[in-house]
Amino acid sequence: MCHVGAEPAVEVAGDAGARRRATMGPALSKANAADTEKLREKIKNGGARMPGYKLALNDEQINQVIAFLKTADTPITRLAASHPGE
Repeated sequence: MCHVGAEPAVEVAGDAGARRRATMGPALSKANAADTEKLREKIKNGGARMPGYKLALNDEQINQVIAFLKTADTPITRLAASHPGE
């Protein structure tokens, strides 16, 4: 949710039509995954606006997240799951 979309994208939030940034953090792609150690540290320990995931993900799972990010040629703009009948 925090990294999906293209910066500086905005989206309409609510019925009032107020606009807000679509992402809180940088858009995810291999361009933002070049420094593997820095990325690993950020995923594990978080930062001012990002929670850390060291209690939720083990080292291998973090490696898998990083490997996935390195396959994204363009920023990830949507996370979706297909639902039967759609």
